[in-house]
Amino acid sequence: MTLQTAAAALEELTHNIISSQSDATKLDSLASLASDKAGAMGATMSKFVSEIEAIKSVSQQIEQIVDVIEDIALQTQLLALNAGVEATHAGAEGFVFAVIASSVRGLAKGSAQSAQDIKSLIPAWGIKVANGVEFVTEAEASAGDIGHNNSILQPLARLDAVLFTFLQPFA
Repeated sequence: MTLQTAAAALEELTHNIISSQSDATKLDSLASLASDKAGAMGATMSKFVSEIEAIKSVSQQIEQIVDVIEDIALQTQLLALNAGVEATHAGAEGFVFAVIASSVRGLAKGSAQSAQDIKSLIPAWGIKVANGVEFVTEAEASAGDIGHNNSILQPLARLDAVLFTFLQPFA
């Protein structure tokens, strides 16, 4: 191998490293951007998980309120039934009271049915909320993986920069 051939090979190597360094710089920039975006996405996902957890808590509170409404409706039905019995004992004088008691009993039944309808929706809502939390948690973990994987590329870009600096005098 002649000196001229070695110089040509070194020049080609230097050219390839300069080109590689430019590509590595672009790659490092893109990796850094992707890592930043993944971090931002992870932060957004964390906020979303917090909001879904709050919705889950509200669902539990709604369920408790519905239980109270059911209890009130049951008590109202019993009171209306008792009032109807007393109105029957009162005879003709209790007729109007019996009509009112019957109306109250009907309203109490309607309230109880509405409470049951709401209560039947809550478990399905809870499942959807739990699924949403799971999906967002998985997405958050994936975003973290993206950021971690991009950090692996940064040392390669630095190595290429060192080689570029070392071989620059030979170009």
